[in-house]
Order: sequence, then C-alpha cells, then structure tokens
Amino acid sequence: MKKLRKWEYRILKYFGIDPLKCEKCKKYMVINRIYHPKYGDIRDYYYNKIKDEVKQKINEIKEMHAAVKRATCGKIEPVFK
Repeated sequence: MKKLRKWEYRILKYFGIDPLKCEKCKKYMVINRIYHPKYGDIRDYYYNKIKDEVKQKINEIKEMHAAVKRATCGKIEPVFK
C-alpha cells in the first residue's frame, strides 16, 4: 500500500490532481484491480503464473514417483518431503 500512496502523491504533486478522488462526486475511490495493457489484469496474471508453476512441480513429483515405482518394481512407495 505504501508504493500506491507514493504514486498517488507524485500525481498530486506534479499535476495538482488527486487521482483517487472522483471529479464528479468528490469521494475517494478504492482500487480493486490494476490493469496492464500487455498482461491484462495483474491479479489474474500472477494467479495464472503461480498456478502454472504449481502444476509443473506436481508433474515433476508424479514423474519422480513413477520412476521410483519402476525402479523398485512397485514394491515400495516413495516418500517425498
């Protein structure tokens, strides 16, 4: 939140306009989403990025599990930490 406040103060200092204050009703707005032209909604971008990383790690663990089962002819179950 601190960086957001610094951003707000910089706009206020250089342009004399509070970017979070509505020009019509003069009430303060709350930022719900941040949109980037290249990446879209930043929250969704990071959610999908983390989800993809987790899926990749799960697949690596599954491959390791299958390799251990093949190597032991299915006699023991691997334990991962």
